[in-house]
Amino acid sequence: MKLILNLGCAFLLGMAITASAQTLSAHQGKHRPVLVFANSNEDRDYLVQMRILSNANDGVTERDIVVYEDIAGPLPSTLREQFEPEGFRLVLIGKDGGVKYTSDEPVSADELFSLIDAMPMRWREIRDRL
Repeated sequence: MKLILNLGCAFLLGMAITASAQTLSAHQGKHRPVLVFANSNEDRDYLVQMRILSNANDGVTERDIVVYEDIAGPLPSTLREQFEPEGFRLVLIGKDGGVKYTSDEPVSADELFSLIDAMPMRWREIRDRL
């Protein structure tokens, strides 16, 4: 099992960590985890999704997104057991810890950002920055 946390410039660093429900709960109120599951790091949808996210780094950072990559291995991760992906899957988790969106196809940066920007907590963040 290979799990990677990409936060801001960590996209370039690829810092390996072990993700679990406890890891996700540590982000509650601070970040919006985006989980990207794939059976292989050569999966076409996975490669497309990671390229989309890395090319949208400014929007990812602005929206406090933390990206976890979960590539299937011999033993399933806690997150893989919880979300039961059967291949590629993207899961957006809100700052409140709830699942906000799932997709079995790559999601454009515009679509992902629109989903987040429609959330009441995001509205407050934008208002508070003014």
